[in-house]
Amino acid sequence: MGRAWCVAGAAAAMVLVGARACAEDAFEGRYLQNRPCRGDRTDPPSLRVTITPQQITYAGGTCAIKTRRGEGSRLIFGVACRFRSGITMGSDIVFTRQRGGVWHMTQGDGDFEADIYRCPD
Repeated sequence: MGRAWCVAGAAAAMVLVGARACAEDAFEGRYLQNRPCRGDRTDPPSLRVTITPQQITYAGGTCAIKTRRGEGSRLIFGVACRFRSGITMGSDIVFTRQRGGVWHMTQGDGDFEADIYRCPD
């Protein structure tokens, strides 16, 4: 009986890890800050955010993703950002899942916050 529980527990753990990985993969894409995307090429470039497995790019600069972990409805990325001004900074960016494909993004200790809306591919 102990072995069956172990196998079942291992299978459940793999499902949970797989589900988290799928959620993180689905997270990558193009977004718009603080307003829904129209997707017709009229969305302001200054509000665009692109998230890939390696980086987050937006009008203010680029953040290289160093670490990532999931905690419930949140994704937490440890990043090293290089701003257009040339300044670099390490920080955490926390993305909290909201309704309708919207994520609330908080950088650092609340230095910057925005809602990001997924754009059609």
